[in-house]
Amino acid sequence: MLTIFGEMGKYGIQAIGGLVLFIGIIYAIRGGGMVGALETIGSIANIMSYARIMAVGLAGAIFADACNGMGEALGSPILGILIAIPLQALNIVIAAFSPNIHAVRLNFLEFFGKFYESGSKAYAPFHKTGGE
Repeated sequence: MLTIFGEMGKYGIQAIGGLVLFIGIIYAIRGGGMVGALETIGSIANIMSYARIMAVGLAGAIFADACNGMGEALGSPILGILIAIPLQALNIVIAAFSPNIHAVRLNFLEFFGKFYESGSKAYAPFHKTGGE
């Protein structure tokens, strides 16, 4: 995309994005006061949290490419396979757990906090409340 627009086009796209963000914050302040502006900043923080999860996935792809490059650089196919297979297995284990842990943390800590309200009554799941 940068080759189409050139170096100045990249800065133009960033300037347009910054202008849209600035106008959005102004309208949020106008429509919702300071709470609207804070909610806008909170939404940007949530978007960056999800972008972090995408970065974890990208890091796994880069690690897989590095493992393949190390196996290829050895010159011998047998040695390359002996090096690449354990590293790829490690990458599969990391890729299976790391994004999931980050996504669960993001949902429980940041997203569910918007809907949870603590009550005045303590939670007692196995407590007998009435009857005989």
